[in-house]
Amino acid sequence: MRIDKKDNNQFHYYDNACDLASCVDNLPERKGGATNRRNELAEGKVNSDTSSDWYGGLTSVQQAKDLVTKGWTEGASRIKTLAESLQASIPEPTSIRRKLAWSDEGDEIDMGKVYSGQLDSCWQTTKRRSTGVAPIIKVNVPWGGHCGRDSEELFWTAAPALAIADALETAGYRVELETITEIQHRDIHNGHTEERQIIRVCLKDAHSPIDMGTLAALCCHSGVFRTLGFGAILHYDGYVNSSLGTSRKPNTPLEGITLQATLSEQQAIDECKRVFASLEQQAA
Repeated sequence: MRIDKKDNNQFHYYDNACDLASCVDNLPERKGGATNRRNELAEGKVNSDTSSDWYGGLTSVQQAKDLVTKGWTEGASRIKTLAESLQASIPEPTSIRRKLAWSDEGDEIDMGKVYSGQLDSCWQTTKRRSTGVAPIIKVNVPWGGHCGRDSEELFWTAAPALAIADALETAGYRVELETITEIQHRDIHNGHTEERQIIRVCLKDAHSPIDMGTLAALCCHSGVFRTLGFGAILHYDGYVNSSLGTSRKPNTPLEGITLQATLSEQQAIDECKRVFASLEQQAA
């Protein structure tokens, strides 16, 4: 894990899923509201006062780690089904590159061609041409949500981003995946100053295959976010309250595709179609 600080933001970067899973093994000591949550996770436990449904059926931190390591078959299957239903909506992948071209007008003149009488092709310019090289598309995966969200809502928060990534790769695109989570912390001991914690987990680079089992477990399973994700939040360098801050819509600049919030299957389908329609317009 790497932490960068800029203005009122703390950026917490994890290299991969294993890097994230290890964050609960070295939790910093906490005082005040977050102490109990920190100690439970450090001992490998989940909150005994909370229904197991809130954790998606998980009853320990180790189960969350195992799910990420071995993959979540049921979640992956649901995402694959969504991705397959969207296949027809994806524009054909092409890369637009600038190519040199010669004509009777342009940006630079070749006097050698002028002297040889090739006046119809003595000017050099650059033009955009489509090639068969698939472009790289980055997809930002929304991860987690506030405590009032149930397991199904947290599933559909991240599922459309993963379905889009899977459908794009099947169509021939190269996709990068990274989670995005923003938590607002308010320090009640320091004039109620506010700061945001931005957690980014690198899930996949453009040249790696999609491991949907691991992606589904890490991004879509409520129990994984509420154990490993909570562990990541507890690494915030500052005051953390008993609610572990407040989940916020990302307001930091992001490259690539960033999806709007979805909480149900139909909302997820609509958002996927919106993204593909936007990609098709860009490709036109």
